[in-house]
Parts: sequence; C-alpha cells; structure tokens
Amino acid sequence: MDTDDNKSNESEIDQSDVDDGMAACTTTTTTTTTTTTTTTTTNNTNNTSTAMDLDCKVKAADGKGSTSTEITNVAAEKINFQHRWLQLYPWLQYSSEKNTMWCKICKEINLKNAMALGTDNFRTSTLKRHTESADHTRALSAPKEEANMKKAVDKALSKEEIAVMKLMKTVYFMAKEDIPLSKFSKFVAFLHEMETPHVSALTVNKHTNYSSYNTATDLLTALSAVIDNQITRKLQESTAVTILTDESTDIVVHHKLCISARIVHPTSLEPSTLFLTNIRIIDATGKAIFEEIKNHLHARGIKLTKVMGLGTDGASAMTGQKEGLTGHFMRANPHLVNTRCVAHRLALCTEQSARKVPAMAEYQRTLESVYYYFKKSPAKIGTRGPGALTLCLN
Repeated sequence: MDTDDNKSNESEIDQSDVDDGMAACTTTTTTTTTTTTTTTTTNNTNNTSTAMDLDCKVKAADGKGSTSTEITNVAAEKINFQHRWLQLYPWLQYSSEKNTMWCKICKEINLKNAMALGTDNFRTSTLKRHTESADHTRALSAPKEEANMKKAVDKALSKEEIAVMKLMKTVYFMAKEDIPLSKFSKFVAFLHEMETPHVSALTVNKHTNYSSYNTATDLLTALSAVIDNQITRKLQESTAVTILTDESTDIVVHHKLCISARIVHPTSLEPSTLFLTNIRIIDATGKAIFEEIKNHLHARGIKLTKVMGLGTDGASAMTGQKEGLTGHFMRANPHLVNTRCVAHRLALCTEQSARKVPAMAEYQRTLESVYYYFKKSPAKIGTRGPGALTLCLN
C-alpha cells in the first residue's frame, strides 16, 4: 500500500484496535518505569515525576488517536482471532490449522482480494473494510444477478424457439426408437392434433410448417454434433479406453467398420459403452483397420497409449501378432490386452461341432442350396411366391 493509504488506515484505527494498543502500551510503560527505577537509583523525585508525566502524555495521546512510534509498534503486533466474529460476520470462515480467515462468498466466485485468498490480519477494522469493499458488495449481489439473468434468458426464448426444441425432442425420440425420419411429418401432425403448446408457431402457411424430411435431417444433424462432442469429452476424461471393433460387408459388398469404446467414469469408476462410428473402408487388412481406428481416435484427441484393451473376433486380420490389428496396436502400446469375442467363439464351436453330426450337415446343405437358388434370381422369387421356400423344404 502507498504511504498515504497507510496514514489513512492509521487515522481510522478501530476502537477495539485502540483498546488493544492501550493495554499493550500500559504494560510497556510500567515495565520501562520499573527497569529505570531499578538500574538508576540516583534519579531524584523530579526525574520520576517527569517520567510519569511523559507516560501520561503518551496515554493521553493514545486516547486521541496519536500516531507515535510506540503506538505504531503496538498496532503492528499480531492479535489472535476472535471467534465472536463468526457470529457478527456470517460470511467469515476461519482455519485454526492455517491460522487464517477468509470470506467464503468472495472465495466461491474466485475473487483475488486478500479476504478471498485468506489473511492473518485479525482486526475488526480489516473485517469492516472488507464489508464495505466493492468486491464484497459484488459477491453478495452475484446470486441475485444470476437469477435475474436466468429470468431474462427465459423470457427471451420466443415461441418459435420453444417449438423448435419440441421438434428436436421428437427427432431424438425417433432416432432412439429406430423410427425412420420419413414418419416425421406424421409425428408433427400428431403434435398439432394433440394441441401441443407452441408447436403451431412454426406453421407459416399450408406449404411451410417445418414438418418435412429435410427439416428432420437438419435437426438430427444438429443433435448428433452435440452428442458426438459429449462422447469425445467422456473419452478424454476416462483414465483408460478399450476399443471394440468388427468388420463386415454390406449388401452391396462394401467393407464397413464399426467402432465402439468402453470407458470408466473418472469419479464413480462405473464402466460404460459408447458408440463411436460406423465407417466404410476400402481395405479390410489389419493394417488398414488399424490406420482407420488410429485416425478416428486422433481426431477425438485420444492417444494410442491410452488404449489399454482391444476386443475383436477371432479372424487373423484382427488377432494376428504381426500384420493383424492386434499386432499393430501392440507395437504402439505394449501394455494393451486383446480379448476375443465370446459370442464369435461360441458360434465357431457350434459350427465345428455340427459338422460331426450327419443330420445337421445335411440340414445345412439344404438351407444353403435353397438360399443360393433364390439369391440372384428376382424372377424366381416373384414367380414362386412366399410359399416357395416352404415347398422346397418339404
């Protein structure tokens, strides 16, 4: 603080601070007088009277708020924390271990003043100055300002915005329930029929009512972006990640790669599964699959050293230690553990076991022959009708 500020603070010492100073001054004066009398036995009565007069002047000056050197030294002495202050100032908190006091209201909103950070200047004047400070006043009014802001935001939401939110919830429900977006217009018509509040605000005219397939697609795109950001945040917060992946071929013989992840919540330690993506790949080799997964994780800010588990089927492209997906991951992170899918193992067991049962082998050949008979012949499917397969089996 500047010199002028120090003078101002000294001239405005709280009465309780002056009382503490007076007590200390009296003790100091008495000790000094006793010492002087003991060591200087030759002092006469006039000298003793003069010393007493000086003591009285010092005391009188103290009562008038004097800024003498002795009073300044006494005022600089540390005063213990008074627990009665906790009742007088509800916002005050004290730690006996750290021997500091602080303002919990200023600390909650991360202010940087002395009382927010904590101080050991245990004086009533310190508390009064903080009570009247601009920071403390602003901290007290922060909750009220936040409530007023919330009210203002709520009022700012127009009927159209509320209606759009209802349509977004509708699209979200359809996506979760695997309902095609082609049914979106019927859902919107149902909302109108049920007289759902604010939905009618989106109807401009009979041709513009925001119930088309394109509207549903745009809403779903916006929702997916928000959800994808949440998934990325959860991946980054997890201490470790397990990748679950499988490669397949769709009806037009395109290779598709599905990637999911298992994570652990950082505080509750509860595991959960997240769907990451389902992308088309050109090459289904172990190296190509590894590069696709690596690029996807890199886009989400996840390092390969964080991937501690890998779940795949038993195909060599997945489990190969050299050119398979597992081999590439192990070279990037030697601590990774690969786990083969139990469901795939069970399917392989049943398939290989069925080969040793003649009846099962014959049954499988019959089904395969029927399937390949109709597979590439739409004409045969159309001419023979739905009962064709039943007749063939009989």
